[in-house]
Amino acid sequence: MAPTTQHDQIIALAGLFQAAGLVRDIAHNGRYSSAAYETCITSLFQIDADSSEEVYGGLQQLRPGLRLLIDQLRQPSDMETTRYVLSLLALEHQTESPAGYAANAASGHRTGTAAHAAFRHGAP
Repeated sequence: MAPTTQHDQIIALAGLFQAAGLVRDIAHNGRYSSAAYETCITSLFQIDADSSEEVYGGLQQLRPGLRLLIDQLRQPSDMETTRYVLSLLALEHQTESPAGYAANAASGHRTGTAAHAAFRHGAP
């Protein structure tokens, strides 16, 4: 289900902030909230949900993401998480068109192939 109303878009943005916050927590602390993680992972497989809230198992499950979003709107202080979110939104925008998706997939394949070759040959 694509976000169609402003409410749906806010829910989706909160989910994105929740995922970005998890990435930040793992990168800095090596730890994360298992409940927030479970919500994000489970949402990936909710393709037939009747509402945006249902994708995440209810608004209560999105509490960490909603809190991050509200905090960033009131007084931006966690620019790292905001950069993660903006990067993901830009990547999503680039892959919206089939041509953009194909170009990014091909580029990723070339990068992955080069990295794999460098690894096999002992390059730093």
